[in-house]
Amino acid sequence: MISFEPLRKHLDSKGLSPNSLYEKGVISTNIATSINQDRPISFANLEIICNHLGLKVEEAIVIIED
Repeated sequence: MISFEPLRKHLDSKGLSPNSLYEKGVISTNIATSINQDRPISFANLEIICNHLGLKVEEAIVIIED
């Protein structure tokens, strides 16, 4: 399972949230909801988020074994 906890922590440290990325037009509301609920998103969307925030993919997600 993929968790977006590192991304959420990074956003929180900057006073942001997945919803704020939606409000800025970076992602759709569905992607923001998926991030908040640790549901899968496409690598294309992950790339957009990481590029916008200046993060590497490995700084945005963590894989949790079931």
